Amino acid sequence: MKHSRDPNAVTVSWPSARSLLDGYIISISSESLMREEILPSTKRTFTFNSLSPGTDFLISIMTNKGLKRSHPTVLMVSTYPDPSDLLIWGQEENTICLSWKLSEGGFEKFQISYCMPSRQEKLIKVIVYGNKAKVKKLTLGMDYMFQVKKVKGKGYSVSVMKKVPIKPEQPEKLRAFNISTHSFSLHWSLPSGHVERYQVDLVPDSGFVTIRDLGGGEYQVDVSNVVPGTRYDITISSISTTYTSPVTRIVTTNVTKPGPPVFLAGERVGSAGILLSWNTPPNPNGRIISYIVKYKEVCPWMQTVYTQVRSKPDSLEVLLTNLNPGTTYEIK
Repeated sequence: MKHSRDPNAVTVSWPSARSLLDGYIISISSESLMREEILPSTKRTFTFNSLSPGTDFLISIMTNKGLKRSHPTVLMVSTYPDPSDLLIWGQEENTICLSWKLSEGGFEKFQISYCMPSRQEKLIKVIVYGNKAKVKKLTLGMDYMFQVKKVKGKGYSVSVMKKVPIKPEQPEKLRAFNISTHSFSLHWSLPSGHVERYQVDLVPDSGFVTIRDLGGGEYQVDVSNVVPGTRYDITISSISTTYTSPVTRIVTTNVTKPGPPVFLAGERVGSAGILLSWNTPPNPNGRIISYIVKYKEVCPWMQTVYTQVRSKPDSLEVLLTNLNPGTTYEIK
């Protein structure tokens, strides 16, 4: 007698009898079940459905003719345990915590298998008891495929699989150097595990970024065309297939003196006023926050102290008022 099985059914088949018969009597029994079926002589297969997963059954088949019955042919068979619902309930660095539901029909143990599909490695198999397990010493930044099977005797349930990405580590030993008015650089080391690539983000987003692989697990990014006297938040992230692990540094570029305004001009307004105007310097060397205008009398009297007024950065003119008529002024 041959058979096939799954978690909730067993199918049996048999060859035809050598003698004349009326039919077959087939039965299945377990600790909590007893079922019998009478089949015609033309039948050669039968399926018992709605069985409990992971349960031992005794199947018996006899031929009958009239009131006579043959000796039974007996088969011991177990349904497969039902598949588990695999859950990932914790991840810490290179350790994954797994859990799954227990069998309805009893169980002996569970088999956990895992590998890195991208590296075509051999499956690592672990037998555990209970419904929780920790898998340690995984490679950071890699994707793993986990499988769980319930085991009963020599039988296994259908595998339940789940792909689990492991977060990469942050770049190590990140430091800034060569900070100037218009450029700066950062250096870092390759962390443990696997990193597919690195991503560099600037806030504010101004500057030209070049990432260089120096070899030996050392990397450098050069940032040019930045604004002098500006604070930059630089985030460098280790990138894997699914996750990023960022680390941030703050760099403030050096400050230099702004260039002088150009095309300074003055226009007399009435007898006691002068309207000054100018253009923005071609090399401001940073963000201009204001303009300062200084002036003093030089003729007929020489003043020793300048009078000072301040204008907003978006205003390219200022009106000087309450000046003395017929007086020459020096204006800066």
